[in-house]
Amino acid sequence: MSFTRQFVVTDEQALKANWCCIGPKAFFCAFCLHQFELGDEYRMVYTNDIPKCGGNPLTCKSCWDNNGGLEGLRTKWRELWAEYNALMAGKFKWWGMR
Repeated sequence: MSFTRQFVVTDEQALKANWCCIGPKAFFCAFCLHQFELGDEYRMVYTNDIPKCGGNPLTCKSCWDNNGGLEGLRTKWRELWAEYNALMAGKFKWWGMR
């Protein structure tokens, strides 16, 4: 899928895509873990410029609206990564799916 900075509606192609080299099971909102379904709106949040917080996570419309849009979700992404890094301190690190 191409990088999108606008909301798009989930279609059959997106549901079957190879997300994160894992497949359709990796097609979910990174903030609330909602597994996207046909007709759901989603978009990517650009985070590759945030040190130690890369990934360009997907978000659902609800998380976008409830967390203050782009800047709110970028802040939330920093917090999630800080929590993850604290949890994984001293352990093998990898970005796993649910």
